[in-house]
Amino acid sequence: MYKAYRCNKCRVVFAIPTEDIRRMEKQGRYIACPFGHKEISEPDKYDSLKECMDNSVYVREGRRMRQIK
Repeated sequence: MYKAYRCNKCRVVFAIPTEDIRRMEKQGRYIACPFGHKEISEPDKYDSLKECMDNSVYVREGRRMRQIK
């Protein structure tokens, strides 16, 4: 399963596997956005990464994926 998070500062949406979240909590680490901001909220929980990405619109720019919505 995956949990989607939204950064309240830079508005980036990102997904993290739940086993990684459990491992980080055991180690006493905090969850942050890819840019290092700690102010995040948890909007949704998904069973697969594809299901998570279907709720947003992505555009391919070269080798990167950029989120539009």
